[in-house]
Amino acid sequence: ACNTPKRKEKLKSHHMTPLNFEKVKMVMPIVDELRSGGMLEWEPYCKIRAADTNQKKMRELYEVLHSGGDKFKSAFYSQLEMQEPCLFRDLG
Repeated sequence: ACNTPKRKEKLKSHHMTPLNFEKVKMVMPIVDELRSGGMLEWEPYCKIRAADTNQKKMRELYEVLHSGGDKFKSAFYSQLEMQEPCLFRDLG
């Protein structure tokens, strides 16, 4: 498996920075799930969607994540884990 709770926590606390956004390829499925779950307002959703690369989309999402509460962050990491499970694989 690509994931363990320890790796997930490590990603949450240290590795989800703008510097590794280029690794996330499934940005819109994550964003769409956050929106459909009522976690993401329309305006930031549209701003993320309008960005022309996955890296730019993740930068926009990071801004929302940075200002979001624990519930939003938890939903984001759950979606990230579902959409990009192997991001966790490379963490020690």
